[in-house]
Amino acid sequence: MTTLIIYALALALFQLWILPASFNIKNLVYLLSNRDGDVDTSIIYGRVTRAAANYQESLPVFLALGLLSLHMEVDLTTTATAWLVLRVAYVASIAPESSTYAQSSGWALSAALCLWRCNYSKNVISLKQYRPTIIYISMKSKIRIIFISATILMSTSVLGAITLGNTILLGDSITQAAYSGDHQGYRYPLWQKLVDSGASFDFVGSHRHNFNSTNTNSSTSLSTYPSYNGQVFDTDNEGHWGWKTSDVLGLTTPTRTPGTGTGTLSDWLGLYSVDTAFILLGVNDLRSGSVTVTTSNMETIISDIITANSDVQIYLGSILPTSSGFVSSTKINDLNLAYQDIAANHTSVTYLDVADGFIQGTHTYDGVHPNALGEELIATNIFNSVRVPKPRCTYC
Repeated sequence: MTTLIIYALALALFQLWILPASFNIKNLVYLLSNRDGDVDTSIIYGRVTRAAANYQESLPVFLALGLLSLHMEVDLTTTATAWLVLRVAYVASIAPESSTYAQSSGWALSAALCLWRCNYSKNVISLKQYRPTIIYISMKSKIRIIFISATILMSTSVLGAITLGNTILLGDSITQAAYSGDHQGYRYPLWQKLVDSGASFDFVGSHRHNFNSTNTNSSTSLSTYPSYNGQVFDTDNEGHWGWKTSDVLGLTTPTRTPGTGTGTLSDWLGLYSVDTAFILLGVNDLRSGSVTVTTSNMETIISDIITANSDVQIYLGSILPTSSGFVSSTKINDLNLAYQDIAANHTSVTYLDVADGFIQGTHTYDGVHPNALGEELIATNIFNSVRVPKPRCTYC
């Protein structure tokens, strides 16, 4: 993208100064004088200056979108290249057009538009479908329409992009998911949605396996994760079956390791940097602990993540409803309210209601852990929360 910006600036030098001067060489003495009075200029010179004025109007938008795409790590090279090529074509189109030239150029532009549309919509579009609507419009108008469309596509790509960077999925069994029964967890459908959206992200974590209840020493058990859109599922995660917030902080010792993972939050933050964190944690604390202690531990977890990266964006997930024999609904509701307070007091934290629409009897396979329907629902709720990108700088 940086190279394309340089080319755009070079084109500005050519179109705004060199080209107008070359078509007005007969008035060189006038150009070198105080320029008092009027001079006669050619028709082609008038076209060149109008084209230069048009370029001056659109160049700031192009540069702004290009720089914004670099900042947000959105790949706009294909669209920006198309925009730049069409700007060059627009310069060429200011020359007088013969009917033969217009006819052949119309076909060429029709072909270019067809290829552009086919590339982005992935539909087979007939060239003749575009010829009647384009061929009888002036060359300059055709090219203007296309590069304006390219500019709009650049802006929508930037504004609609999801940029998560290094993404940690921190949680318990709901995040890790069970190997027995070949459960994929919400991580897989969430990954699919992010891939479909063209998001920029990389799941990070200290392990990659699912929890194997028949062999809790296994750190290689992996559920079935088919490739999707030509990509292999990123299994890195920080899901730890049965862990509490106190286990994550190293205040207590988790059980069934290494099958549930090893280490503590401070260890993991030394392995990778975190740009975005999704936290679904705390339900195991409530089985024998208090809402107050769990809330305090979550505050510490969030503080540690922010200390590691002050620009991090944290999504704090709600506790899902479970069977009453596992955790009471009163405790769950109280902790969710406490999590909402945490989010309200931290600019880096967003409360995420992953339980929206979640019905314990419909979306779990054992009253606690999500089935395929529940995993899909959780993934949808998470994805919907990040569809509008959040600024990553302090002053944005």
